[in-house]
Amino acid sequence: MTPNQMLVKVGREKDVLSLHGKPHKIIQAYAQQHANYQARRLTSGHQNWPARLARLEKAAPDAKGFTEVCVASWDWNTLPRPAAIDIFDSWRRSPGHWSVVNGKYAFWAYAMTQGIDGRWFACGIMARKR
Repeated sequence: MTPNQMLVKVGREKDVLSLHGKPHKIIQAYAQQHANYQARRLTSGHQNWPARLARLEKAAPDAKGFTEVCVASWDWNTLPRPAAIDIFDSWRRSPGHWSVVNGKYAFWAYAMTQGIDGRWFACGIMARKR
């Protein structure tokens, strides 16, 4: 199982509403790129979101209303499953993030990448149908 598949598996175990939509390959590529970016820089956040959003709106004409969540796991969670649990638990503890993760969307994408410090950096991007 890939780390991304583990992240989705844990999300399904937690019955995260955004996962009731459909995975979207184009949006997935953007989530993966941003997870990779965060992992390379060892910093979690929405860096360059306006530019990424503009590119997404052109690349995925079937979607609109994009929203993004980002987080890094705790440094002791170096394995994919504990990190995925940590990631969803972190989002759940933040009302703003949880409203996105547990919202109803037509499309979703989740990705996580491990940084050289052992932490996992995650990005979720959700969207509605155009």
